[in-house]
Amino acid sequence: MLGKLKQKFASWLLKGVHIDVLHIGEHSVVISGTGANLDGQKIENVGAPDSDDDVPRRDTIDSKVAAHAALDTGVHGVGASTVCSQTEADGKITIRQSIAELAASINGATLDSVPASYFDNLFDVAEAASIFDNANLAAAKAASIFDNANLAAAKAASIFDNANLTAAKAASIFDNANLAAAKAASIFDNANLAAAKAASIFDNANLTEAKAEDIWHHANLTLARRNAIGPNLANPDKPLRFLDEYTWKTAASPSAMPSGIGGDSAKIWHSDTTADQIYELSTTDFQVVRQAASPGTSPAGIGGDSAKIWHCDPAAKQIYELSTTDFQVVRQAASPGTLPYGIGGDSAKIWHCDPGAPQVYELSTTDFQVVRQAAPPGTEPKGIGGDSAKIWHCDSATSLVYELSTTDFQVVRQAASPNFMPIGVGGDSTKIWHSDTAADQIYQLSIG
Repeated sequence: MLGKLKQKFASWLLKGVHIDVLHIGEHSVVISGTGANLDGQKIENVGAPDSDDDVPRRDTIDSKVAAHAALDTGVHGVGASTVCSQTEADGKITIRQSIAELAASINGATLDSVPASYFDNLFDVAEAASIFDNANLAAAKAASIFDNANLAAAKAASIFDNANLTAAKAASIFDNANLAAAKAASIFDNANLAAAKAASIFDNANLTEAKAEDIWHHANLTLARRNAIGPNLANPDKPLRFLDEYTWKTAASPSAMPSGIGGDSAKIWHSDTTADQIYELSTTDFQVVRQAASPGTSPAGIGGDSAKIWHCDPAAKQIYELSTTDFQVVRQAASPGTLPYGIGGDSAKIWHCDPGAPQVYELSTTDFQVVRQAAPPGTEPKGIGGDSAKIWHCDSATSLVYELSTTDFQVVRQAASPNFMPIGVGGDSTKIWHSDTAADQIYQLSIG
């Protein structure tokens, strides 16, 4: 590959220059104005002569060399003027061949000396990725090149996707102020950059949260693309704000009136009032894994974790523990209020809400009695869930989704729900599952 790099770089540097002798050696490319017999392959009379004496015109070569002097291409012992002298037998330019040396040369050049189109056309993707990844090419210079309009977003995306360009160096380039959020968003939006690689760049510590959010929320990064990248993020809190992108994954509910939803990262428990059914849904696409009739006639809240299912029915005014294997009743007790609607938590905690009271409760996992309670943030508390460390809550009147404090049920933060009738919410500290009756949709919400 290095030999090809050497030839490509020489071709670019010498474009439009007429010389009489070009030596391509094993380790260097040498331009000579005298035709001295140097080591390497000798190619005579390349290009048309500029004068009757068959030597390159001084002004032709001199202007070319001057334009690229900043590239530090290894002018040995002479300046840009004397190298072109018709009488200077030792004047020559050596084009270095290693990726590290090319990276260093490009790093020292002005952007005009190294046009972005050079990377769009001259190097293949793997070669370009290797150069951009090299430590000798500073992130600031790389960012300037990627930001230039002459380097197409599709080609840039292919370069960033290549394994030769590490996520760490890519993140440093995206983080640099020389690469505008608009161009960065266009690169992330391009399908040539795989969603998994894009996510690894967002996850990398070299891309700060502030720049990540500027890119993530830019109009050039479409919602569909964010939905593709989002589920691959190891650190979804970084580029996202709470509930800012609630449609990473969304699908139609399995029946006409979705109500409760909960579970954890590995399981989704769901109920539907019209169908009178309890479901396990897939965490990847929200399709039905299995289902069974609910124990009452109006199944509403449901939650828990992989080991426990908590459920409530406002018509029966009952709280239940259901079996995780067949959804049959393990035990039950009367609800503390008149309209039990939301329930969730994990094996150690039960969170419950009742819009008739209206109250938010912690219930005992042993006998479903009230441990403590408080007024909810809205007037129609419908959904609640989470785990021992987090409480997720939604209110149909306010059309908001909340995080509540596990100590006093006060609002920690809130955001607009994806539709106007949020009815179920649950999950754990790393996942939020949500359902909306008006939209007949199931969602994964960002934790942010």
